[in-house]
Amino acid sequence: MSDIEYSPDGQFLWTGAKWIAVNSEKPTIRDLRLANQKDTFWSRSSTVDSSNDQNYAKIENLARVMIDKLSRGDMSTAKECWTQAKMVDLTITELLFEQKYATQISDGYLKIAAHELDQFELLYRNPHTVDISFRVKVEMATNPIELALSNSSTFLSQHVSFGYNILYAKMWIYCRRFNLVWNREICQKKYELHLGVAQRLASNAVQLNDCKRIEGIYKEQISDIRNENANQLVIGIILIFVSIILFFFIID
Repeated sequence: MSDIEYSPDGQFLWTGAKWIAVNSEKPTIRDLRLANQKDTFWSRSSTVDSSNDQNYAKIENLARVMIDKLSRGDMSTAKECWTQAKMVDLTITELLFEQKYATQISDGYLKIAAHELDQFELLYRNPHTVDISFRVKVEMATNPIELALSNSSTFLSQHVSFGYNILYAKMWIYCRRFNLVWNREICQKKYELHLGVAQRLASNAVQLNDCKRIEGIYKEQISDIRNENANQLVIGIILIFVSIILFFFIID
């Protein structure tokens, strides 16, 4: 490009793409090349912005798909959405999954944990069953609950999540019932820890009532265990007494 085209007033020059303002000194060919380079830069920037918009839309869709999967109880494949999103753009993924949609994702995992806890409660209501298959079910019951709660805390810290702590408190009450599987004292300490956090985080009447219901379950359990121990003691004394009578009967 050898000729420089000025505007009629001499204040602007044509770069081949647009008019630009000029100084009092006449621009050189180098000035025009720099101007053309700037046009190219901004054109590339627009392309990058467009790409970011596409990535944002794709990752946001993955976040919504994850929430939908969790609402259906599909915890096994839900986290794949998060993994796929990170492969597209890590920064946008952190913005959407760990900020914008963090509460919804966390709540999805909490609902799954609550459902699994309901299944554990069915075992809890039948503590007298002592066969091996029942014990295996009891031991395995906490695995999906803890997995769901752990995933929930990935997106919303357990230190600010009422749901996380109230569900864990309830789980440890149930575990405390099965002294042959879990140590009762350890379960009680964990129950008290999570219930204490839940009580501090409770922000409405519903959550306060949830805490009271958990305390009610604990008190019922204390009473049930005490009665069972008393019954076992009575049965033990009767068996000893019968054994003594049989012993003397055999001797005679």
